[in-house]
Amino acid sequence: MAHRLRSLMLTLVSCLCLFACSGHHQFVTARDAHFFPGENSTTFIGVNIYSLASFPESNKFGCGRRFSDEDIDRTFNEMQSMGARVIRIWAFQSFTENGGDFSRLDFLIKRADAHNLKLILTLENEWEDCTHSAYKNADWYREGYKKPYGSYKLSYSDYVSKIVRRYRDEPAVMMWQLMNEAESKTNFGSADPFALLSFAADVSGLIKSLDSDHLVSLGTVGGNHSGTADDAYIYLHAIPTIDVVEAHDYSVKKDLSYESKRCVTTAKRLGKPCFLGEVGLSLERFSEEERAQIIAAKLAAARAQGVAGVLIWSYKADDRRGMNFDASDPLFKMIRKFRDIRPATKQ
Repeated sequence: MAHRLRSLMLTLVSCLCLFACSGHHQFVTARDAHFFPGENSTTFIGVNIYSLASFPESNKFGCGRRFSDEDIDRTFNEMQSMGARVIRIWAFQSFTENGGDFSRLDFLIKRADAHNLKLILTLENEWEDCTHSAYKNADWYREGYKKPYGSYKLSYSDYVSKIVRRYRDEPAVMMWQLMNEAESKTNFGSADPFALLSFAADVSGLIKSLDSDHLVSLGTVGGNHSGTADDAYIYLHAIPTIDVVEAHDYSVKKDLSYESKRCVTTAKRLGKPCFLGEVGLSLERFSEEERAQIIAAKLAAARAQGVAGVLIWSYKADDRRGMNFDASDPLFKMIRKFRDIRPATKQ
């Protein structure tokens, strides 16, 4: 079994590449279904650390694990050792004290830049986790995001304008992601793709009007959920101001899930990159070694089918579903084999 894993990783090493030093201090762009951190296209591996922007002080907002300054540098060093080059974090209003305290994000972006890492900043959650508002239904996507909601002082639109203006000149930010796992349904439970479509067009257009340098992602589980199913998934990602296609993959098979395959086919149709924003398996069901092997096979399938990036859920963020991993985990060692891989062919 170990021999098969080593053979698989050797195959991947010859085909995948990470962000190289050529992409340092440059904005990541997208064209022809590829990411470009410089003049060469790349396929990235990274992780989710959703709680990274939590304030370290116990009297301020935190969700999941709190990271001290020393923890941040230690974790970023581990990212470099592992070969990860992209970290997806949650940057909701709750992590900035209602848009009034950006000190933690300031520090994270500065340290990420120093470690040659890129950050994906996710700006709100479909769900109630780690935010000060409840589940977002179609009414929120239609009008609710334009005014204060939950216990927030700012509307979602105003918060987006504020955070984008603050970090629009920061190349350590890889992309803005409008939502985590956006979906849209009415209070009666029926899908309402038009509400989500108008929201995505409006907010992505707002971001592009303020910041023409950074990529924009909508943020979806994939094309099998309320408001994103069937052709809606294509229409959402065909919006000109949405630059990438995203899906999440928690299937237990050693292949891509239905959602991931929809991401790939939609991305090819639109000429945009597909990336898997969350890929994970729970240790409640698998051993650490089994998990590493399944995810290795899934990465091989992603590479073979044209996925442009994969982010593993989740690194040291205290996920209570048993999906955490750290530097002692076989999953870390598996990802580490992707280091120092040759650049992709220049497009």
